[in-house]
Amino acid sequence: MARDSLRIVTWNVWFGQLERRARQRALWERLEAVDPDVICLQEMIPEHLEGPEIERFRERGYWLSDTHVFGYDVVMLSRVPVLEHERRPQESEMGRALLLARLDTQPPLTVATIHLESTSEMTDARVRQLRDIDQHLASEPAVVLVGDMNFSDDDPRETAEIARWHDVWPGLHPDDPGYTVDSHVNEMRYLSKNRHVQKRIDRVFVRGEGWRARSIERLGTEPLADDPLTFVSDHFGLRVDLERADAG
Repeated sequence: MARDSLRIVTWNVWFGQLERRARQRALWERLEAVDPDVICLQEMIPEHLEGPEIERFRERGYWLSDTHVFGYDVVMLSRVPVLEHERRPQESEMGRALLLARLDTQPPLTVATIHLESTSEMTDARVRQLRDIDQHLASEPAVVLVGDMNFSDDDPRETAEIARWHDVWPGLHPDDPGYTVDSHVNEMRYLSKNRHVQKRIDRVFVRGEGWRARSIERLGTEPLADDPLTFVSDHFGLRVDLERADAG
């Protein structure tokens, strides 16, 4: 199927219990407003797949990678036809896996999402995971890798493993740090962790021919309308718009 553009959203939705139902409703409302072609979500729990909101997306024609999750996991939705999909377990103490979908597009495109191992002590594990992901996706004509990477620009070992990929945010916003975890803005994050942090760990990488990123923006940077201390998640999401590399 020939396409000139594609919109992808990635978001770590936070499995925490704090105002979970209200946050879940707000998540699906904001996703519906953004109108993405592909949605990649991390920290999805069973409740996210049981509410009426996701059923509305399925009724609108979105393919869903998983109807059940155990604990928490990554899940993908797509209204672009999926030729095949794959879940590749990672070497992980936290049950992490790479989820990818090869889309029915021309030019070809694969979308992959991951939630890499958490905490600063897990650098070695993240390096091994990134090495496996890089090798596994090497034969894809074009691939977008999104998710909660749990490392930022100033983490040299992980950054070295992804050096062959284009990091979209700094390419389009070179003067904006683009924090996706920012407790100075997201007071819910501060109250839940009791410490301040600013990091860009939710990221979008592109590699291959045929597609390029046209724009990227953060989502969920404002609190819920009726509760100034509650946000959709303790992470901000990312919306990236792709276009054919031969466009204009």
